[in-house]
Amino acid sequence: MSAFAVVGIDSEGYLTQILEKPSKETLPSFIQSDGVLRVSMNVFKISFSDFVVALKDCPMDAVRHEKELPTAIEKWVVENPRKMISMPYEGEFLDLTHPTDFLFVTNKLQSSTLGESVTRKL
Repeated sequence: MSAFAVVGIDSEGYLTQILEKPSKETLPSFIQSDGVLRVSMNVFKISFSDFVVALKDCPMDAVRHEKELPTAIEKWVVENPRKMISMPYEGEFLDLTHPTDFLFVTNKLQSSTLGESVTRKL
């Protein structure tokens, strides 16, 4: 889980907190009341103007020397409470975080019905 962003969600499903690449010590504080630790897949619906402001105001990560999307979104969520609702998903997720993931995801999609429909649309 430390490779992903973890999220805090209130009782009505609104995003309250998001932390990119949390430490092992931080993880327990993100376990929800139902006992589930939720991660972000970094898919957000936000207006372009709000997104630009969130990124502009986002500090550079001290270790990776890049702006972290979850950090920008968390700042926006804190400044705009109860504006972003979560959409829980339970199931397999094909992650494309690293270039080495591409071959695995391609093979997985090509070997499934989903992959056939996705490939045909491309």
